[in-house]
Amino acid sequence: MKRFFTLFSICLLTVVALHAQKPRQVIMYIGDGFGVAPKTAARMALGQGTEGKRFSTDPNFQVLALDKLKFNTMVTTHSKNSWITDSGPGASVYASGQKGKVDNESIAFDVQSNTAVQTVLEAAKKAGYAVGLVTTTRVTHATPASFASHTWFRDLEDYIAAQFVSSTQAQYEAIYNDATSKIKPYDANRDWKLPDPKVGIEVDVILGGGSRHFFPSGYPDTIVDKTGKAIINAATNKIVTQGGRRNDGVNLVTISKGRGYTYVNSRDALLNLDLTQYGPTGKKLLGLFNPSHVNYEQDRQLSASWEPSLSEMTEIAIKVLQAKSPKGFFLIVEGGRIDHLEHANAGGISVISNGTASAYTVDSDRPAYVGGGDANYSATISTARLDSIFGSDYLIKEVLAFNYAVEQGRKLLASNTTETLIFSSSDHECGGTAVVALHDESDLQANLTKARTYAAGPKQNNLNASSSGSATASAVANPLNVKRGDVDFGTT
Repeated sequence: MKRFFTLFSICLLTVVALHAQKPRQVIMYIGDGFGVAPKTAARMALGQGTEGKRFSTDPNFQVLALDKLKFNTMVTTHSKNSWITDSGPGASVYASGQKGKVDNESIAFDVQSNTAVQTVLEAAKKAGYAVGLVTTTRVTHATPASFASHTWFRDLEDYIAAQFVSSTQAQYEAIYNDATSKIKPYDANRDWKLPDPKVGIEVDVILGGGSRHFFPSGYPDTIVDKTGKAIINAATNKIVTQGGRRNDGVNLVTISKGRGYTYVNSRDALLNLDLTQYGPTGKKLLGLFNPSHVNYEQDRQLSASWEPSLSEMTEIAIKVLQAKSPKGFFLIVEGGRIDHLEHANAGGISVISNGTASAYTVDSDRPAYVGGGDANYSATISTARLDSIFGSDYLIKEVLAFNYAVEQGRKLLASNTTETLIFSSSDHECGGTAVVALHDESDLQANLTKARTYAAGPKQNNLNASSSGSATASAVANPLNVKRGDVDFGTT
C-alpha cells in the first residue's frame, strides 16, 4: 500500500505541476473489501449468457467503467500490527501518505506517537479546494472517517461526527456545552480536543448513512421529500423515520444547520436541491439516509426506494463541489457495503442442522434468504428463501452500483479530462470470496445444484456413429440441444 500510495501521490503531483493555475478535480473511489473475485463476477454478469457473445472477442462486450481507467496494479494492505487489516488503517494510509503503515482500528492517527496525521482531504481544503465524502456506509464509518477525522479507535463514531462538523476548537467544545447536552460541560479529558489537522477544515459535502451518530437517542427524524412531505413506506403504510442514539442528547443536525449546512434525508430531496445555494460562500451539504449503513443496492431497489443510489449521491456531490470552489475539488466515494456482503458470506453458505442445532455449511447457487443482504446472520433451517434473487446477485449489484458511481464521475467530468484525476482502489480484500460456479438453470451436469464449473462442450455420441466411427453431423453440432447463449461450444 505504501508503494501504491506513492504512485498516487506522484500522479497527483504531476497533475498539480502541469496545471498549477487551473481548476483540478480529483475523485478517489474506494471499494471496501473489493478484491478480484467480486470484480470478476460483475464482469461475467455484464456479458455472460448473451446470445452470440464471446467473453474476449466480441466488440460489443460490456466492460466495467473501472476497466476503462488507464492504469491497473495490485497492492498489499496489511496494517502495521496485523497481516489482516481493518478498514481504518487500510484507508488511513491512502488518506495520509503516512510513512509505513498504521495500527488496526486507528483513524488517521499514529498510536505510537499519539499524534493525528494530516490527510489529503485536509491538505486539499487548506489549499483552497472544496472537499467531500460520499459513502454507502455510515459517514462516520472507518473509511470515510479516515479522511476527515482522527482517533485511536474507529468505533468512537459520535466523536467522529462531532469532528466532521467542527472547524475550530470553540465549535467542538460548543457541541458538548450545548443546552441539550446531558454531559455538559465540555471535559477535555473525556471529550479530547479537535485534532490539529482538522482545525480550519470544513467538509463541504457529507452524504451517506449514519443518522444515529447525529441525533440523540429516541429522536424521530421523519424522512421527507423535496416539498417537506413525509414519505410513506408502501409496504407498511407507515411514515418512514430514522432515529439516533447519541447518549449525550445533542442534535448534531440542528447544530450543523447553524453552521451553514443544508440537510436532506431522502432521494427525492437530494435530487431536487437548489444548487444555486452552494456557491463559494454559500451552503454546505449534509445528507443522512439511514440510521446505520444505507441499504444494499438490491434491498434499496426492492424496499427502500426513498434512499439514493451511490451514483446519485456522487452526481450531486460533484455538482455541489464544483459550485463551492472555482479552484477544484477533492472527493472520496466509497462503495462500502461490498465488504459487508462478503462478511455475511452472501451466496456462499446455507443453514443446516448438525443434529442438535443450526449450523452453517458451504453452499453455492442458492436463492438468498428472506430478510435482506444480512439475513445469513439470523437465518435458521426454516427461514424462507427468495424466489429468484441469489446471494451472488446481492454482491454483483453492489459492485455494479460502485461501478455506476465511477461511470457517473467519468460522465460528468468528461469535458475536462486533462484536469481530472479519477483513482480507484480498495482498502483491503475480504478472503473467502470466490467465483466457484456458473448458474445453469437447465442443470446440464445433472448434479441437482444448477451450477457448473466449466462450459459444456460438444460430445461424440457413439450410439449414432457411422461404421467408420465418426459421429453424425447432428450429434456433433449440438449434442445437448441447448441454445448457444447457454454454453460456449467452441469449434466443432
